[in-house]
Amino acid sequence: MQVIALKDIESDGEVLTAYIDTTLPLSHRRQSLEETYNFFCKCSLCVSKPVPDPRESMWCSKDCGGVSPLPSEDNPLTRCVKCNAIVTFTDEMSDGLRVGQEALDKATALQFRDPAYGKKLTSNLILILSKLGLTPSCHPLLALSRLHQSLLVASISVDTAQDDLDDTIRTAGRSLAGLTAILHPGHPVRCVATAELAKLLAMDEPNPSSRPVASSAFPPSGPQRLKLAYETAIKARNELLIGFGVCNEGGPVGREVREIIVAIETELGIWGQGVRQAIEEMPKIKPI
Repeated sequence: MQVIALKDIESDGEVLTAYIDTTLPLSHRRQSLEETYNFFCKCSLCVSKPVPDPRESMWCSKDCGGVSPLPSEDNPLTRCVKCNAIVTFTDEMSDGLRVGQEALDKATALQFRDPAYGKKLTSNLILILSKLGLTPSCHPLLALSRLHQSLLVASISVDTAQDDLDDTIRTAGRSLAGLTAILHPGHPVRCVATAELAKLLAMDEPNPSSRPVASSAFPPSGPQRLKLAYETAIKARNELLIGFGVCNEGGPVGREVREIIVAIETELGIWGQGVRQAIEEMPKIKPI
């Protein structure tokens, strides 16, 4: 979704600047461009809309792992692209999307005046839309997740509870999953979102769980969380080098992520050394 401006065009005529949020569905993008710039977009993304568009998709109702386009009044009988199952609950989906958009508009307007209410509103709608089967990249679920994340991050302090930190990490993970399905590697928004998740995972846990955590649990705890933070930081730095330049070290965020990587490597090294030392100091059991 790009509006042509002379300053944004290189000699080969390629448009380099996106004037709106490209994670929005086609109808939202074109409406925004027409209202703001009096421009009907005919870029490749708008003309050759992917099917299904990740911005307007839901998980298969038969749980086959595939996705299908959202049902609508114009196209009420959409099918899963994997198993061909028909989506039938058009009215319920239409109501959910309408309520989700209304909640997004309201929470956006109140995010600075009443952030507590904004968090509650976005949290409730994320749960509702997720139960309807929307994918993380689908609008307005992705927009609600990103807003909810920003509200949660703004409220983090030295007194943040473990559950609140974990909720923030889960929201950041959901947002990144949605952005990854839409934006290419190295896209600035995707770069920063990956870095944000890495930073959250690298934070000290206020009260880490002492009980065994399932390997599929997110976020993990203890050394597993630190390992995931390291892996995520590496991904973030690689993408930042693409998005903001190798010679620029990925920009300010890239340099910050590099410091996080070094700190985690040091901590992992100390932790590994401690484990080896504990093993060496264990009493030797003599064979019978």
